[in-house]
Amino acid sequence: MVHIAIDGRYAGYVLISDQLKPHAKAALQAVQAMGIRQNILSACPQRPLEHQVEARGIRPYFGQLLGLGDIYAKSKVERGLQYLQQSGVDPAQAVCVGDTLHDYEVSRALGARCVLFSGGHQSQKRLETAGVPVIRSLRELPGLLEI
Repeated sequence: MVHIAIDGRYAGYVLISDQLKPHAKAALQAVQAMGIRQNILSACPQRPLEHQVEARGIRPYFGQLLGLGDIYAKSKVERGLQYLQQSGVDPAQAVCVGDTLHDYEVSRALGARCVLFSGGHQSQKRLETAGVPVIRSLRELPGLLEI
């Protein structure tokens, strides 16, 4: 997403999108079938996040879409903590799935476990420095979540 300002005033954004990663829908379906609640916590502003999720046909897999309220919103951590408090979800029972070391840092700040996916923004080698499970394929995710 690229935010645009004209003469120093926010004018909007341009959404640059990509395709779902291989096995994404199958992983979402499998996790849903396990009875695990799925939400999205994103640094993306709320409205574009909703658009992206709807456009990819994956909205039915998620309860909450937790984007930032505006471009001045503070952080994913703040939004995640707010959700945990309001929902009553025990952070120790939550798992953040991400593709950057920042996602790992967010999970730590929330008190949640973390799984990282190396098919996204950062390499397997870089993600492994976090010391949490790193998957190469989204097919691996449901097996890591089995209770």
